[in-house]
Amino acid sequence: MLNVWSRTDQDFRKCRTCIAGNLQQFDPAAQRWTAQAEPSSIFMAAKLAAMRNWVVSKLDVKGAFLNAPLPPDELILVQPPAQWVAWGIVEQGVVWKLNRAVYGLRQSPKWWSDERDRKLKQLRWTHDGDEFYLEQNEADTQ
Repeated sequence: MLNVWSRTDQDFRKCRTCIAGNLQQFDPAAQRWTAQAEPSSIFMAAKLAAMRNWVVSKLDVKGAFLNAPLPPDELILVQPPAQWVAWGIVEQGVVWKLNRAVYGLRQSPKWWSDERDRKLKQLRWTHDGDEFYLEQNEADTQ
């Protein structure tokens, strides 16, 4: 794990801790990415929203990877940052077993994608007596 430091406009310092996935052993054949929205689809949705006077917004989900559990066959152990030991937050030699995907792991985007898709397929709602659900396009499995 690494600490990443930054400064704000007001000269406050922020510290974020993330996994150093570049040190992780991995299977080169394993899928570690997730598909993203096709730009033409985003443009079409924005155009349709403008034509119908819909309100549009965007959301960047912080900590989204934490919603994805690790697959049962995965064992990932990490050491806290050395700075945490120096500060006395954790003792020397501590190792953590991860239960969820975290930022920095190479597989986290894939695990998040799998969890997101699973939840979206379960989503159901009713409006004016009609039931609605989401269905994945057969041409794009992502």
